[in-house]
Amino acid sequence: MSSPKDPKRYYRIEAREIVDGMSAELLALSKGETRPEATSRLFRQAHTLKGAATVVGDTAVVETARILEDVLGAHREAKTHLSLQEVTEFLHIAEALDGMLTSEAPALPAGIAAQPDEPGTAASSPDALTTVRVELDELDGVTSALTGAELQSSALLLALRDLEATTRSLEGVMEECLAPMRQESHLSIGSREVHLRDVARESLDRLERIRRVTIARAEAAVRELQQAREYVGRLQLVAAATAFPALERATQLASSALGKTVRLDITGGDVRLDRRILPVVGEAFLHLVRNAVDHGIESAAERVAAGKSADGCVKVSVQRRGNRVVFACEDDGKGIDANAIRRLAADSGILPGVEAERLDDAAALRLLFRAGVSTRTQITDLSGRGVGLDVVRAAALTLHGDATITSQHGHGTRVELVVPVSLSTAAVVALRIEATTVLLPLDSIRRVVRISPTEVARSSNGEAVPYEGELLPVLRLGPALGLGSSCSDDVTTLVVLVIAVGDERCAVVADAVLGNSDAVVRPLPWAAGNPIGVAGAALDAEGAARLVLDPRGLVAISQRHSGVAPEPPAPARVRHYLPILVVDDSLTTRMLEQSILQTAGFEVDVATSAEEGLGMARAREYGLFVVDVEMPKMNGFEFTALTRNDSRLKDTAVILVTSLNSETDKRKGREAGAAAYVVKGQFNQNHFLDQVRKLSRAEA
Repeated sequence: MSSPKDPKRYYRIEAREIVDGMSAELLALSKGETRPEATSRLFRQAHTLKGAATVVGDTAVVETARILEDVLGAHREAKTHLSLQEVTEFLHIAEALDGMLTSEAPALPAGIAAQPDEPGTAASSPDALTTVRVELDELDGVTSALTGAELQSSALLLALRDLEATTRSLEGVMEECLAPMRQESHLSIGSREVHLRDVARESLDRLERIRRVTIARAEAAVRELQQAREYVGRLQLVAAATAFPALERATQLASSALGKTVRLDITGGDVRLDRRILPVVGEAFLHLVRNAVDHGIESAAERVAAGKSADGCVKVSVQRRGNRVVFACEDDGKGIDANAIRRLAADSGILPGVEAERLDDAAALRLLFRAGVSTRTQITDLSGRGVGLDVVRAAALTLHGDATITSQHGHGTRVELVVPVSLSTAAVVALRIEATTVLLPLDSIRRVVRISPTEVARSSNGEAVPYEGELLPVLRLGPALGLGSSCSDDVTTLVVLVIAVGDERCAVVADAVLGNSDAVVRPLPWAAGNPIGVAGAALDAEGAARLVLDPRGLVAISQRHSGVAPEPPAPARVRHYLPILVVDDSLTTRMLEQSILQTAGFEVDVATSAEEGLGMARAREYGLFVVDVEMPKMNGFEFTALTRNDSRLKDTAVILVTSLNSETDKRKGREAGAAAYVVKGQFNQNHFLDQVRKLSRAEA
């Protein structure tokens, strides 16, 4: 059985996936399907398989893949298609390759397949018996369902705990009611006569026992759901080693092309992280490895002259640090000349000459993260176009991570990319701003302090606070996020959080710190765009959506406004319109629509189902209904039709807002009586508000 230390384990996983892809392509061709570019795709797969096998020294697979590559290459050059006979022969070869990868047996002749009942075939593979392939998108659905169940259970638990106070209050009320009664006051129950006090006490005791048992079971359910979500979350993580074969191939190809001998040492392949993160990191590190071989490692003669070994070394390491993963690429080459970067910055106009000369070495090195900045004077196929470190920086921005570079001239360079383990789960700190709760990632917070307002320095450049010998720009979260003033004039203490992203820091002001928790971060809903300073949203234990802040965006805002974000004027209330009822079973959609409408000045009520909305519509007069279509039980079409046939509601227009975009669905909306039909995927806020103003009824 393969062990985690088996150096070929991840190669075989990658190679099997390549063979599976080839098999799927060939099977489609064997059924007569027209597959544009099938020959080119098969050629690339054969070439990739050959390269991976070459890296680990699997000569049997190398030779077999070369046969495929030669035949496919000839077809590709001649722009001809595989014959049915060739497709059949290639399927036999694919089956033979699968057997080789499972049993590490010698390559079989082309066209001869391993029999299914032979030892060592895929059916008897130990890996096949302990590993199952799962669609990761389906795991996302399981995670979402578990998260929802966990939130519902947590909300139930909170309600049960509130019951304790109710029980205590009820006990006091009953004591007061029973106190005036005579001692002999009793109640006949069947053939028994019992004192009213005893009945009351027994009832309260029974209620307390039920409460304790129910709380215990609810707590157990929450724990088990959390554990189940963690298990599924681990299944969604992939080993960092899955990106290693590509790095090994890149190192080998680059060193061979340049006539250098470079060894690649890799550690930390068993570290697991979000599958969405690894492709981005993998692409960035391909550039880093190529640049290390080309830019960093000297020729053998130069290395020997410098007292080094003739062979160079590039080290790639992966290390887990709490909720973050550190990817590092380090070479033992010539390092980077900071003076050369300063000259480049001045000569290319990136910085004025005087300012460039004032840069310290660390600041000069950071310039290499900019696109197009390269100290390489000769352009090659590997580097010299200013592509490399800017890709690393882009990866850091995409993944809400950090990138740093250090170098010692003559001794080598180290680049680190620090990314979260998961893009969906994060440790957060809850902050209160006015009446709103927002969440800030815990690992971005360096310190939380309380200071007097008099300690805030004010100048024409904005506000700042002293911290570790420097003045940090102040960002008041209330005005920055459009939530109102963070602090009134009579506040005697400010809550200040120092946050850091790489080497950049700022101080943010909130009204209160409410505590820590883990949050499942979800993307913002449609039409929310990508607001700076916001990373996504998460649901709290009561099911309320909370904004998750983006530390990098907050730092950028603080720098852009020199520490001060102007407070937007409060929107004028549109008093001549009747209230609007939003009906949608999606929490995030309800919140978004409610926010858009309230910002525009409308009064808004929300309903979580069509049934609830219908009841609210009959209890209060509304000027407009904004309704989703796909809801459980009664859908939006049915809600619209019912209100059109109701004499009290038929004059209130309905706007359907839905992801359904077919002409059939739009026709159903018109036939039901909807005044407008808005497709979520094509949502335009200004157009939506224009329709709302046009269709809303005014107050009498």
